[in-house]
Order: sequence, then C-alpha cells, then structure tokens
Amino acid sequence: MPAKKESSNLLPIVDKKDRGKAKLWQKDQQKKHWRRNLFRFGWLIALLVVGTLIWQVISFKNFLERPFQKLPGEISYRTNINFNSRVNLLLLSLSYDNKVKSLVIASYDGLNKGLDLFPIPSEVYLDAPHSLGPVTIASLYNRGNFQGNQGVKYLLKGVEEVLAIPLDGYLGVVNFSDDELENVLSESSIKEADESLKDIFFFFNFLNYKSWGEKHLKTNLSLTNLIDLTWKVREVRYDRFKYYQTQDLFLKKTTGANVEERVLDDIKADPLLDTIFNDPVVVEERLTVEVKNGTEKSGLGGEAARFITRLGAKVNHVGNADSKVKETLIYDYQGENQTVLRIRDALGVGKIVRQKSEVVSKEDIQVILGEDYQKSL
Repeated sequence: MPAKKESSNLLPIVDKKDRGKAKLWQKDQQKKHWRRNLFRFGWLIALLVVGTLIWQVISFKNFLERPFQKLPGEISYRTNINFNSRVNLLLLSLSYDNKVKSLVIASYDGLNKGLDLFPIPSEVYLDAPHSLGPVTIASLYNRGNFQGNQGVKYLLKGVEEVLAIPLDGYLGVVNFSDDELENVLSESSIKEADESLKDIFFFFNFLNYKSWGEKHLKTNLSLTNLIDLTWKVREVRYDRFKYYQTQDLFLKKTTGANVEERVLDDIKADPLLDTIFNDPVVVEERLTVEVKNGTEKSGLGGEAARFITRLGAKVNHVGNADSKVKETLIYDYQGENQTVLRIRDALGVGKIVRQKSEVVSKEDIQVILGEDYQKSL
C-alpha cells in the first residue's frame, strides 16, 4: 500500500519553553501599551487642569478689574502713588442721572497712619475752569461732560482750587438711588466701611459681593493702588480716624442777582486745612520756598503759593519772574529731598533742577511758573 502523506496544515511542534517566552513577550507588550495609554491620559488630565486654572485666573482677574472703568474724561493724575506720604483722594457719589450728590476728601497720612475725612457741600460756588463762570462745585461734572467728556477732570480741578490741595485720584460710588446716596458717604457709613476692612473675613465677603464691581464703583486707581490703599486703611487706629464737620467753614452770601452762594471762609478754614492736609515729610524737612510767576496771567504766583503752603512748606516770597517761560522750573538748592517732589505733584507740572545756589535765591527752593502751569488750570 502507498504511504500516507502528512497533512500540510499541521503546526510545527513548538517547544514549551518557547511558548512561555512568547507569552511573557505578549504580556510585556500589553504592559507597555497600558503605560503609554496611562501616560497620555495623565497628560490630558494635566492639560485640562492647567486650562481650568488659567480660565479661573482670567475670570478672577476680570472680576477684580470690573470697577476700573473710569468715569468719562481723561485726567493726568499719578498712577504710582506713594502711600508713605500724604495721599488725597476725592470720594464722590453719583445718582442714576449722573448728578453729583456728595463729595468727601479722604486724606491718608502715611507717616502717622491716620485717615482724615473732609466733606465738601455740593452747593459751594467757585469760578469754574475754562471760562464756565461761577457755578456750584457739584455742577462741574455735568458741565465738563458737555465740553467733551471732561466732567471728572473739571470736578477734580474745582475741588483742588477751592481747598488748595493736590488730589491723587478719585473713588466714585455710582448708580445708587437718591435715598441711598444721601447716606453712602456719611460719617456712619464710612466708619462702618472702615470697620469692615478690619474684619478678618473681609476678603471673602468682598469676593462674595459680586455686584459691587458692575455698578457701584468707578476709580482711576490701578488694582495695585486700590489693594495698597485697602491694607493701609486697615492699619489706621480708631483714634486716628477723623470725620470733620465742615458746614461752618463755608459762608453763605447773596450776590447782586439775589442768588445765595456758599463759599469757603478762608480766614476760618485755612488754619484747619493747613493742619489736615500738610505732608508730614514736608513739614519735617522745613525748607523755604520762593514762587515767581513767569506767565502773562496775574495772580498765579499766589495760587501756587497756597498749594505749597498747604503742603507744609514755608513760602517766604511771591513775585514775578524776570521773563516769561514756557516750562515750569523747580530749582532745588538743598540736594535730595521730598519737598520738591511733593511741590511738583501739587502743581501737576514742573521740571526739577538740582543745583547749588549762587545767590539766585535766598530760599531753599525756587519755583518759576511757566505756560504749562497756566494751561493746566
């Protein structure tokens, strides 16, 4: 009989040892596959977490920056505020129809850690800037906005003119009802706000109050300045928090048109204002100043001297310059000091020139007002 052929589909005989190696290799490949998938999954989770954190940070940043929509108008006030010296801020409340209801000067004394609140009656009259004529200080906001969204600039300049103090910025409380505005900047409300700043849970309460940034606060302060201000005010002791009653400092008088106006009583008010708004650093340096008017407008020297005196410096002489100058110059004959810096801040303009006095002036500092100062008023 013919021999039977072997079937071609029979698997070759594999050694048990080789089969074990194959299984180990297969398991090793499966482990590597799982590790790769786990690594990819970990990266995906990490990216999701980082993306979520970035989104949360952006959302929190946008939340904090909501109040930093400035009131209409451009102003050239300082952005880097030195809270170690005297800082003056205008607090104002605005109704839904953009009428100024109340004005308060908040003056922080960085050296002595004090806070002074000086309310200004909204019906005080003054000669408004840019030839608007005699108007109430509260009406400057709307009148300025009619001149091209310059309301906040006119208002701050008007307050500076009445009190002869430099302002570093403003905090506006807006969109309250008339009933709320009557008390929002009152002594009791501000003291309550001051106490809430000292509350250990202030920051968390601040975060939970989500509507504050949308309609309640407008300011030209940066976020850094506002945080610095918050912490500085937290340090103010109760006995260094003062809210002044100022009604008696403003006289009532009737004009020829039988219009009753309220104006600052300089004789009664100046000693108090010099005490409240002097800069302790300037007082401590005790430098003397000479002011010369280098413009065509008479009376500017006296106005500038009021600002400088209010800072705490001693103005010994006011007169006219030998010639007209375009740029305000502040000559410092005593070397490095803070008084010249504060004078420049108070005037809003000025180039500081440090040099030794060669009998140019008997005073420590000489200020020559230029056209830039006249244009800034």
